[in-house]
Amino acid sequence: MAFFDVEVVDRKWSALRPTTRALDFKLEGPAIWRGGVNSAKQIHNNLWLDTECGVNRVAIRSTLTPGHLTLTARAPVWSR
Repeated sequence: MAFFDVEVVDRKWSALRPTTRALDFKLEGPAIWRGGVNSAKQIHNNLWLDTECGVNRVAIRSTLTPGHLTLTARAPVWSR
């Protein structure tokens, strides 16, 4: 099991805090998405999560197959 911290940043890699944004995740490779935390929401195993103050944490579980994994998080583009 591995935990990945995600943070919303702009194109210049500046943190966008405080912000609440929906992030869409994509997981590729020999791993299983275990989800993350969304306060006050019942379902946590979606491939989308909201950030709280611009951050969130997701859990990924490895499988018995060796290899590389890629975790991508994207949010709609918007201006400050």
